[in-house]
Amino acid sequence: MKKCYNDIGKNYEGGISMFLTNLDLPTVSVSQFLTVETTWLYEWFHDLDLKIFSFSHLIAVIIAALGVFLTLKYSKKIAASPKGEKIFLGIIFIALLVVGPYFEIKGNLNGNLHFPLHLCTLTLYFTLALIIFKKEKLFDIVYFTGILGAIVTFIVPDGSGGINSIAFYTFLIGHLSILIVPIYFYKTRLNWAISLKKVVFAFSFIVVLFLFDFFINSVLRYFDLGSFNYMYTHALPHELEGVLPAWPFYIPFFLLIAFVLFYLIYFFTKRKAIEK
Repeated sequence: MKKCYNDIGKNYEGGISMFLTNLDLPTVSVSQFLTVETTWLYEWFHDLDLKIFSFSHLIAVIIAALGVFLTLKYSKKIAASPKGEKIFLGIIFIALLVVGPYFEIKGNLNGNLHFPLHLCTLTLYFTLALIIFKKEKLFDIVYFTGILGAIVTFIVPDGSGGINSIAFYTFLIGHLSILIVPIYFYKTRLNWAISLKKVVFAFSFIVVLFLFDFFINSVLRYFDLGSFNYMYTHALPHELEGVLPAWPFYIPFFLLIAFVLFYLIYFFTKRKAIEK
């Protein structure tokens, strides 16, 4: 009986093979399929620059989403362990110290100097301070600027190097850290409230920083020291050119969007302080 089934199977496979052969279908190699039949797929896999909807962008978004999920799920377990928080925050602290000097280099002086004046860059250093001092006032800034800055940057990346470049990993580590650290403290410091007053405080910080960056960019440009554009006070990022109004009309739009997004973060996560 078993031999009979085997014979039937062989005859069936042979018949299928003969049928396909008689169809005289063209053969296409994997290389031909990627480069000729689906050029978009080939280019998508091989153009590794970190720009919107690229392969590197997809990888960055997946890792960011996984990082947020794991932080939300395991924050309380980490904090409950005697050494858990020290190890978790210590790893992030060391990683930020490594990538900090190379993080989000935008404006430069004679091609070899930059200042940490972009929102995400400053938030990175505030995050380091939060890890060290664990102060609520630092959290009040990082919670809004870190979450907003990281989400916006992961949605619209800056076009730096892809997964084959060190720039991708500094981008990923830096922005992922300023995203998950405030989430961790939100989950573990229940005595820290999320209130409308803190929205106003964080937004005021943004406005002051924007005005300061506008002044710095203007001075550096006046003396022809470089095309400085910290916090995009003088020009839109390339990804948004043609989407938003030209300078200076996009500035109030930027600030309005920042306040609305801060408010949404507050609206979905607001809570009163729970006394221990």
